Amino acid sequence: ERKVRANNYAISDTDILPPPKLDFLKIDCKNHARLRHHTLIAEVERKYCESPLHEPVLITRETTSGGAKKGVELPIYVTIRLSFFRKLIKLYENAK
Repeated sequence: ERKVRANNYAISDTDILPPPKLDFLKIDCKNHARLRHHTLIAEVERKYCESPLHEPVLITRETTSGGAKKGVELPIYVTIRLSFFRKLIKLYENAK
């Protein structure tokens, strides 16, 4: 459920109110013309999704930089479509 702030963006808060069982999710929304990961997930779909039942999932991680410390694990990110995320939420809610 989308939170309504009456255009008062001075309030620092997430944009989506998840269902009660999933209140540990902190969901923020961003609107951009086209980000690199959008292109990458479209490529995954084009190459590997042969059926309407297939869902593209993109897993990425930051590359190491010269300033990165050895032994520090870099974050790994998973990108999925909103429609698939909704399905996962419903599965999670029905499993509890």
